[in-house]
Amino acid sequence: MKTTRALLVLFSAMAATIASAQVQFVFVEKQVQYTQNSASAPSVASGSPYVFKFAINGAGANSLAGYTTVQIFTTAFGSGVSGPLNATTYNPTEDNWEMTPLTYGSLGALDTAFANGLYAVKLNTTTQDVTLGGGLGPSYTDVFPAAAPMVTGLSAGNFDGLGQLKINLALNSYTFNLNGLAGYPSGGHVGIFLNGVNEPSFVSGNNPGGEVRAESIKLGTNNDPEVTFLTFNPSASNMVLGQTYTLEIEYNLALNTASNLFGGGAGELDLGLFTYRTQLTLIAVPEPSTYAAIFGGVALAGVMLHRRRRASA
Repeated sequence: MKTTRALLVLFSAMAATIASAQVQFVFVEKQVQYTQNSASAPSVASGSPYVFKFAINGAGANSLAGYTTVQIFTTAFGSGVSGPLNATTYNPTEDNWEMTPLTYGSLGALDTAFANGLYAVKLNTTTQDVTLGGGLGPSYTDVFPAAAPMVTGLSAGNFDGLGQLKINLALNSYTFNLNGLAGYPSGGHVGIFLNGVNEPSFVSGNNPGGEVRAESIKLGTNNDPEVTFLTFNPSASNMVLGQTYTLEIEYNLALNTASNLFGGGAGELDLGLFTYRTQLTLIAVPEPSTYAAIFGGVALAGVMLHRRRRASA
């Protein structure tokens, strides 16, 4: 999952001092998903865009591969956890255990199923409490929907009539500018990810299926500058004319953090997350001169067809 990968990248440096520990961090997360298909503010995605999930990340090298019990349970009022929920998916690349996300059609349904409060995460026989909300700072309901991330102030291009953002392949530079994110307190994280294109540092080496990304976090002493834009080079990427791509923007309120997770050390973290994720669909389009050539060819074909019809009349 994108959130898992993003947080793993961000927090790995923070946990470097305790690299020998098996558990790197735990998160319990509520998420709302948005779609942006115009220059206006994004809207809540259709279907079941409200999500609950949890995960445990190891320090790498399959350090958590052998665990047999990875669960979460809670006594939070109104919680929909009638018994332990199991993390059944292990990703060896990220050294990550994650449950299958539970999705809901409304914010009220999510909150009814999973109230804010203490959630206990169990790894084999060891249990760690993670607080979700609980009045210790703003929750997603305090800033909803102002915290929804979006692309604004585009450097070039515009949306087509199908809700897709057009990316001109002839450009040498394209910048996605982000809105100011409401709140963005200490503990916040911003990430923007463009999937299926070359990383800027690998353009010359052609890295098909890569990713361009920018991330920032304000957590404790790691107060990186806020991410406000992402720039890439369409003409040097491996974008294919007419193909669509996905741009994802995340804003995490990483609240109620604690350390000494499972006794592993001060660099390990447990996180109660409220996540806002916005998705945009991009489409690679030709440069204007190419459009002119296409339209010119169509027009010429029309003239020739008309002449043939007149000649045969």
